[in-house]
Amino acid sequence: MFNGADVRPEVKSGRVLNYSYNQNIGPLDTPDQSKAAAVNAFYIVNWLHDWYYDSGFTEATANAQLDNLGRGGVAGDPLLVTSQAGANTGLRNNADMSTPADGARPRMRMFLWTAGTNTALSTPAGTVRSEAFATGPRSFDLIGDVALATDGTAPNDDACQPVTSNVSGKIALVNFSGVCGSTATVNDVRAAGAIGIILVDPANDDPRAFTGSAAANIPGLAIGKTDGAALQAAVAAGTVTVELQSAPTGPERDGDLDNGVVAHEWGHYLHHRLAMMMMVREGDNRDGVYALAPYALADGTPNVAYFGIRRFPYSRDRTKNDLSFRHISNGVALPTNTPGFPGTGANNSEVHNTGEIWATMMWEAFNVLADAHGVTVARRRMADYVVAGLLLTPPNATFTEGRDGILAAASALDSDDMILMAAAFAGRGAGSCAVAPPNSSAANAGVVESGTLAAKLSAGGISLTDDGISCDHDGYLDPGESGQLRITLANNGILAAENVTVTASTTNTGFRIGAPIKIAAMQPFSSSSLTIPVTLLQTAPRNTVATITVHVAGEQSCDKSGVNLTLTMRTGVDDVPNSSIVDHAETRISAWTPTGTGAASLWGRATVTGNTMFFGVNSPVATDTQFVSPALAVGTSQNLVLKFNHAFDLEASGGQFFDGGVVEISLNGGTTWNDVSAFGVTPGYTGTLFVGSGNVIGGRQAFTGTSPGFPALAPVTLDFGKVFAGLNVMFRFRIATDASVSQTGWLIDDVEVDGITNTPFPSLVTEPSTCTARRADFEEPAVIATRLAPATSLAPFDNGVCILQDTP
Repeated sequence: MFNGADVRPEVKSGRVLNYSYNQNIGPLDTPDQSKAAAVNAFYIVNWLHDWYYDSGFTEATANAQLDNLGRGGVAGDPLLVTSQAGANTGLRNNADMSTPADGARPRMRMFLWTAGTNTALSTPAGTVRSEAFATGPRSFDLIGDVALATDGTAPNDDACQPVTSNVSGKIALVNFSGVCGSTATVNDVRAAGAIGIILVDPANDDPRAFTGSAAANIPGLAIGKTDGAALQAAVAAGTVTVELQSAPTGPERDGDLDNGVVAHEWGHYLHHRLAMMMMVREGDNRDGVYALAPYALADGTPNVAYFGIRRFPYSRDRTKNDLSFRHISNGVALPTNTPGFPGTGANNSEVHNTGEIWATMMWEAFNVLADAHGVTVARRRMADYVVAGLLLTPPNATFTEGRDGILAAASALDSDDMILMAAAFAGRGAGSCAVAPPNSSAANAGVVESGTLAAKLSAGGISLTDDGISCDHDGYLDPGESGQLRITLANNGILAAENVTVTASTTNTGFRIGAPIKIAAMQPFSSSSLTIPVTLLQTAPRNTVATITVHVAGEQSCDKSGVNLTLTMRTGVDDVPNSSIVDHAETRISAWTPTGTGAASLWGRATVTGNTMFFGVNSPVATDTQFVSPALAVGTSQNLVLKFNHAFDLEASGGQFFDGGVVEISLNGGTTWNDVSAFGVTPGYTGTLFVGSGNVIGGRQAFTGTSPGFPALAPVTLDFGKVFAGLNVMFRFRIATDASVSQTGWLIDDVEVDGITNTPFPSLVTEPSTCTARRADFEEPAVIATRLAPATSLAPFDNGVCILQDTP
């Protein structure tokens, strides 16, 4: 927020807001430099707001405005733009955007960008390759002895805890572990009296640029893993004196003046990768190259105006950019037939690397519109399709779901545009029959490319309940009852699917399933809700796991042999509340209570490989929600033991952990809560959550990142002994997220609590009776069901009977 230490441009006479920027001096050298930067950022973001408002990004669709003028949405959330953000604290070489839910202010920060920096690290063995930190002092020449920084906590040499070794008056040597960020590491060695720091990159011989710490304000350089190992060995053998040198090559650049960076960052607020179409003009060579951030990236990088900050320039010319859909997957070799900085492709799934592929596809789509309509018309149409497409796109969308949202929007407005854009996506491997990796895949594994335009049939939303003739209407189909099998059929391709047939079948005994459904044609991006009658015969077994397979086939569709979808369910069972100490998440009723803002929509159940389990969503906005158990009466003769199986995929990136889940316990009916680790148990948390990105439990240990083999489940056992004997306790699973970015979430199953005297959880039991009817076909509307109590005189029925009678 603005305060007395900040600079704000004043409106001049005649309502003029105009300041000149001097390129020959630094961005902080005069107040007018800062004011000029702020004015440019102010103009660009307001222009973008107005431009996309005309394409549908309005109050009702959750844009950022102080006053919504009664047009819907939540008001009071104007975009907060901070120019030269953190400039006096050393923040550099980035820009970021925080996008909370409608009604909370989004925040965009534009940073300064360092000029080229000449660095040198001289050791007794010679000068080694080094990289400057992004923050902290830029100009220094420091000579000192090197000391290894240790903190007594594994991995011991990463300075993620207070340093216990003697580094006072010395240059600290630290191995970066990723347990904490480089900012915390630099702060810790400074607090221990170090006069400088050498940070070893454990993954690369060519060291990356770490953030560092402006607050610590000590000289520092990063070196690669091989040089780091050699230096560490030398320090272990005796005294080693080194010299750290750094000097900038010219004035810094201000990201506020790079309109591509401003537009790109604002684009995170709506849709990734929007800057390119704002750059091109009518008459430009659209077969050329278009780079992001060539102005800001003035650090001496060769050919910066060709490549910008990406590995390849953006171009529809395949001799300049040959990226395709498959290049989002780790391990897929990048093109070597075009100029670029490709590397090995080992880290293709990194968000910016993956974003390059999406941006390339979107650039292709924009250009086919420009070919057809000219740049000016294409720019507006592309904006229209993006905004409308987002409204049609599910949360945490895959590549193909994002593509389909945009194509569906185009189809509704101009089917010719839809065909053109679909062909553009197909040209980069994302045709109608392409398969995207699931959004739970951290490595983006499973891409199947396609250059085909076709229909693509899919079936989903399959369910079966006893909503026909039923004795108890408990949601389970019991012997003698009937219901409807509901299926949502969709064509997500760009061609019509013809002669579509939907068939339901089962190998389980006792089912009578209705005839196949035939549809003459399904149009592109259309869907239909279908129902097929199902009866479970009186002779069918009870308490059975049944599987119904739905087969969908049609002409012109990607899957020539058709698509199969299965529904696995229990039949002939009842839910019994308060009957078990184990919860398998299989009953329709639940003993757990979601709490926290928005918890009801973030906690629920998911079915993974046929197994139903509890599921908490990893939200892309700041949340703090919990899944709370009922009261548990702890006995006195046994240990209290909490067991569960789980898997998690919670936001982490670059060795930093942003979103996480913890297990907590309450001893006073939920008034206060403590982490279970405070009571002598070890949950097996996987990281410390980052502090500074809006997560309310930042700094705490948590389950975070991606569990091995996700979504494969792993067991956790927490044995509390008898410390809570005779007390009532409650457990809760808690997910806390920061203000941006999401992954999948937390899967939890088979929760068991041993050592308690009550049975707090529901369970499934065999339906005690058979439902019978006087009419076998269940077609008469005036038929009702009643159930008789168990009686031995009702043989041959086992325990009871449900009789269906005519209404009088």
